[in-house]
Amino acid sequence: MDKRAIVISSYYQKGGVGKTAFSVNFAACLSTLSGTKPSKENKNRVLFIDFDPHISASAYFQCTDSKYTIYDVLKQKVSIKDAIINKIYAYGRYGNCIIDVIPSTDLMHNIDDQYYDFPFLDGQFKHVLEEVMNDYDYIIIDCPPEKDNIFKLVFNATDYFILAADAVTVTIERLPQTYSLIREITTLKEPGKILGICFNKFIPTYCVDNINKTTCNDVAEMCKQYMHVFDNKIPNSSEVNSSFTNRTPIPFYHKNLHKCKKINSAFMHITIEILNEIKKYESE
Repeated sequence: MDKRAIVISSYYQKGGVGKTAFSVNFAACLSTLSGTKPSKENKNRVLFIDFDPHISASAYFQCTDSKYTIYDVLKQKVSIKDAIINKIYAYGRYGNCIIDVIPSTDLMHNIDDQYYDFPFLDGQFKHVLEEVMNDYDYIIIDCPPEKDNIFKLVFNATDYFILAADAVTVTIERLPQTYSLIREITTLKEPGKILGICFNKFIPTYCVDNINKTTCNDVAEMCKQYMHVFDNKIPNSSEVNSSFTNRTPIPFYHKNLHKCKKINSAFMHITIEILNEIKKYESE
């Protein structure tokens, strides 16, 4: 029996915290590693689904003018396979890497108003994914920051959640909400389904609270009381913005255009750490 894809969703309850950049580059790193599915490139087969109405990930992959989107799939206008776009990236002397993408659209903003007219409600989206579950090693979903009906669509289809955020936002704006979210999801889903929090735009000694002299490192340590915190952090880097402007994920931007070794290494290290964390759960 073929090994089924592992579905990983990136989520956080606020925009602008680096969630989409993390999702895109995590998927890109996965596509460079050896996979289990038959493929010409002998690398992981990765499907990226953009559920965010802000379509930032779709822009990153240059898919904003696509004929079909995840909205069309949810409305049963097309099958999930018909909405897939193949993105092929040259990876230096290592050959090509492929990421299949299902883009989003700003029509996803309408889901809350039209929710009960949709054929797939709440946990039923996982049945839509069944058509492709044996085709991929990993399915990565970029969730919108709002915990709305779009989130309900992907909730039960997700094997593992990763919270991606920056330390400043976690401390000042969303720390209590994050803890509440963790408790709620852990209660509703099987234990271990939340892998932990990945810190983006990380400057270890940056002071996020001048009164209490709290640094980003302090925030990461505080969070360990409530959830798993990944050892590897994504440093604050202008190369992430530059790669988005050039519509090329970091691993391929690094290999083909610029020598952004530090940020590329950070994304690769967090990818390996996430996979090792998943192995722990899969072996139990």
